[in-house]
Amino acid sequence: SEAARDLSTKMVTVVPTKTIPQGIGAMLCHDPDGDLAETALAMEAAAGQVATGEITRATRSVTLNGVDVKQGEIIGLADGYLCASGGDIEEVVRHVLAGMNVEEREIVTIYYGKDTSLEQAEEVKRQIEHQYPELEIELLSGGQAHYYYILGAE
Repeated sequence: SEAARDLSTKMVTVVPTKTIPQGIGAMLCHDPDGDLAETALAMEAAAGQVATGEITRATRSVTLNGVDVKQGEIIGLADGYLCASGGDIEEVVRHVLAGMNVEEREIVTIYYGKDTSLEQAEEVKRQIEHQYPELEIELLSGGQAHYYYILGAE
């Protein structure tokens, strides 16, 4: 991204993000008619307000952050840190949401992956709504490989 900026003949600023939900949060603040520096600062601030959760499958056995993982188990990461492992995807999602401090958030967006059915994703959404009734929950097909769910919370 830095190299692309340097090759461009236009005025370009790179807004650093680490996750897809952070990138989307930043894009929602983009003002194409605004001052470039001010818009970039607003986008960076918006990205910093987004917590990210990721649900995938372990490719190897490991103990990390006090979590024992066996190859093939479902694992959950909250803002890049392993926080849960197990055989039940809904339970892993619950641990990830807690790690994301969603009780302090207003909106959770669930991006479900290409190997997750709409029915499975709707069930996860229902469980989140039951556990956190004050949250607004959005469910979107992300179509991503390897990750059953990517969660963004603002």
